Amino acid sequence: MVVSRLLSLLSDEQLLKQEDHYGWNCLHWAAYRDHFRVVEKILSKKPMVDWIASHDKQGRSPLDLSEQFHSNHVTKLIKAYGFEYTKFSSPESTTSVEEDEDPKLKRALEKKENELVKNLYDELQEQKTRLKMLELEHNECIRELHHLQQEEMKEQQEIEFLQNRIVELTGGAQS
Repeated sequence: MVVSRLLSLLSDEQLLKQEDHYGWNCLHWAAYRDHFRVVEKILSKKPMVDWIASHDKQGRSPLDLSEQFHSNHVTKLIKAYGFEYTKFSSPESTTSVEEDEDPKLKRALEKKENELVKNLYDELQEQKTRLKMLELEHNECIRELHHLQQEEMKEQQEIEFLQNRIVELTGGAQS
């Protein structure tokens, strides 16, 4: 609620993009501090390419900070907005990235896109590994169940044998 109230006061995009002595804007700070809701609110206020691709004095973007400080949810959120709003033009934004506009930005976007594809591929491989492990566990359970069913059948046969043996020894008198 406080975040929503504060951000509603910041209707001026220039205030949101203003940098401190580190070269950080509010998106850098929110990503660094792992404030998912703040990042989400900032990006929902007409995200611009330069917010997401902005770099501090050490060359780090908000995405770099979120990745460096293990902010997985914030990283995914920024990547989602970054990919959407840098690859294509935002319907709410006047900023559009054309292929021949800025070669540095184009390379950065291609790098981020490649990283995203690699991350998705890695996640897919992890899911395949997990699926294989589950399949192996399932097969082990099936083998164990089959083994238990065989043991139960042997026990049932032994019980029937003993019952027949008792009948033979008692001469069939017990009925």
